Amino acid sequence: MGSITLHKVFKKIGVERGQDNEDRFFEVFKYGRVPPGFPRWFCGLRRATQEEDCGGIDAVAFTEDVGNIFLQIKSSRCGVEKFKKQQKKYRKRKWIFPVIIRTNDGDAEIAEKTRYVLSQARQAILSLRKSFHLT
Repeated sequence: MGSITLHKVFKKIGVERGQDNEDRFFEVFKYGRVPPGFPRWFCGLRRATQEEDCGGIDAVAFTEDVGNIFLQIKSSRCGVEKFKKQQKKYRKRKWIFPVIIRTNDGDAEIAEKTRYVLSQARQAILSLRKSFHLT
């Protein structure tokens, strides 16, 4: 098997793993469900539209106080680093927050990772707003 063919096989496996992890992520939040332990400001989330997906967004979380928070579902830190490098090229991606979902993560782990990333994203948005009000 040539190196190009092997590369294609690994790429296909990576894409399939990513899709499986995205599906499991959305299963946790199915039907607008808010998992236990989530803060009051979190109102639920949905899959990205096709247009949003083309811009690097996988999920849109709804909040009571900072508006929508955009998420990118990744399967590894390597995927996150690659995505962050693209953020330099696509400035809007700075406000898309990655969540690492691994193959062996259960529903509770997926919910906790998501809650943590959403809390960090919310704090970043609130800090930015505060800095604009101070100037």
